[in-house]
Amino acid sequence: MYQGEHAASRGSGPHVSTGLWATDKDRASFVTGYEPGYTEFLSVSSARTHATNGAFRDGLFLGAQAAKRGAEPHIASGRWPTDQDRDSFAEGYRQGYAESSAIQASAVNRLPRSG
Repeated sequence: MYQGEHAASRGSGPHVSTGLWATDKDRASFVTGYEPGYTEFLSVSSARTHATNGAFRDGLFLGAQAAKRGAEPHIASGRWPTDQDRDSFAEGYRQGYAESSAIQASAVNRLPRSG
């Protein structure tokens, strides 16, 4: 988690470096900790920027969840009453989806290949 938080605080993209770990179990454990450290730091940072905007925070959370499930992006902002809220939700969703997807792609690319 520390490495993920540190990368996000520097403004770096996700870079899951598992080469330091000797076993597949240790590499998987590192990835499991890195992702929440990175995304939680960004979520807190984004929440500070959009602290009064529940639509943005909702979109950020739902976008990240969709990416973690491997679902295609689906921005359903209809529950928000104003255009500004719908736009904020969509912005948060895109950001959450992109960040979570980038972390997962980085992690997958660094896991050892079997075969």
